[in-house]
Amino acid sequence: MIATIYFMKKVSLFEMTIALLLNLSRSEPLLNHQLLSIINQSQTPDELFVLDSTGDNAIPMLCNQMQTQVPFTIEHLSFSEAIPFATKINAAVLRSEASYIVVLNEMSFLHPKCLQQHLRWARRGFFLSGVLSKVSLVDSLTHDMEHPLFMKKIRSAGSAVYFPGLSAFASSKTSISDDQALQNVSFWREDFNLINGYDEMFETVEGVTRDMLYRLIHLGIQLKVLKASALIYKPNTTEHQVVSQHDAALLRKSLQKKRIVAINGLEKTD
Repeated sequence: MIATIYFMKKVSLFEMTIALLLNLSRSEPLLNHQLLSIINQSQTPDELFVLDSTGDNAIPMLCNQMQTQVPFTIEHLSFSEAIPFATKINAAVLRSEASYIVVLNEMSFLHPKCLQQHLRWARRGFFLSGVLSKVSLVDSLTHDMEHPLFMKKIRSAGSAVYFPGLSAFASSKTSISDDQALQNVSFWREDFNLINGYDEMFETVEGVTRDMLYRLIHLGIQLKVLKASALIYKPNTTEHQVVSQHDAALLRKSLQKKRIVAINGLEKTD
């Protein structure tokens, strides 16, 4: 595929309000570092929603502590373990007042300019995916609280390099074949509403995210992958998530019908 220069009209930050949605499905010993990587962003969100189904009582306390250090709103939403990812995201979007949504699916650390790059390349008619790099945890991670991202051992060195100029040459995509495109995505709330959000019929994060992104494509919204730009880092000990057989069957049917609107999303339909 020949890359094309990304010359679409840039949207002014004054026209945007940004919500960052952080999904937590299990207790994470490095959550404090993850939240610090959000606080230390060069461009912070207007709203941070922590979607918590861990049952860990320390997490709302940590959110309250962090709230005293930042100018933006941190809202902790508690869910039972049985509540699917899609339901959590839809609930947060309905509570949010932001015009632009950034979703972090699981435990990860943000490059200090991750959100800045999502906003830099936000365009009408597009949704964006950042890049995931798996990293080796080292002792320095727990000692360098201000910059927990700068780890000595990068497993995937090529995708971990920060070189934002490459995003200007990103090609639009009509298919999603890389798991990295499922970890770190952003989209306009208006487009999300048009497709009725995430479909809560899906069980897994990967299945429902893949379905949602394809429905955006069916709507006519194009995907741009921000390689070497909107970076997140994830411990390489984290389990790889797969699409369940149930979700694979739902996804095949959705793709065959080129479905746009979720059946069981922000609004429930038959």
